Amino acid sequence: MSKNNVRVIGLVCVVIAISLPFLFDNDGSDFAIGLLIGFGIIVLITGKIKGVQSTSETNYQEKSKSI
Repeated sequence: MSKNNVRVIGLVCVVIAISLPFLFDNDGSDFAIGLLIGFGIIVLITGKIKGVQSTSETNYQEKSKSI
C-alpha cells in the first residue's frame, strides 16, 4: 500500500471522528473519537501504519545491504 493510500485512510478517520459528535449523542463516545483522531493524525503525518513496509523501502534496504 503506498503512502498516499495510507494518508487517505488517516484523513478519512479524522473526518469520521469529527463528524461523529454531530451524528450521535455524546454518551461515552468521546474516547473512541479521541482514538480515531489520534490514529488519523499519526497516519497523516507518518504516511504508514506500523508493520506495513512499502516495496520501495524494502528495495532501498536490500540495496544498502549489498553495498
